[in-house]
This record gives sequence, structure tokens and C-alpha cells, in this order.
Amino acid sequence: MKGSSIHTVENYGFHLDKFANFLEQNKLMFDNLTAKQDKLFRNYLVDQGLQSRTVNSILAAVKTGISDYSPGRPLEESRLLRS
Repeated sequence: MKGSSIHTVENYGFHLDKFANFLEQNKLMFDNLTAKQDKLFRNYLVDQGLQSRTVNSILAAVKTGISDYSPGRPLEESRLLRS
């Protein structure tokens, strides 16, 4: 994240922490998620009371992170929430 502001880096970390917590709680590995588990993650975020804009930011950050390591995974095709 060269050239990014500290705020951007902190937000990215916050977003990835949400994903890591979900994986840990559900005993999942990011590299073998199914489309159903993708939807569970989105619902997990909504159930935490996060606004759609925040949920979409988290999904986008995770999608970017996963596509770097595991192209073609379900989160790459994740549908964003409507605002």
C-alpha cells in the first residue's frame, strides 16, 4: 500500500480483521471459501449492525486481498449491498 495515507492503511487493517474474525469463528480458510460462505460473511457483517457502505468497503478490501492470493474465489464475484 505504498503511497497510501495512514488512515487508508488503518481502515484496510480494520476491514481485514473483520474477515479474519469471521474465518476464525467459523473455522474456515480463505483459500477454499464457497459462494455460500461468501454470503454468510456478508450477513455476518450486516448482523453486526454495520451500514451498507461499511459492508461494501469491507467486501471490496477483502476481495482485493484475496484476488492477489487466490484468483477466481467466490468473494471476487461478491455482490455489494445497495445503499
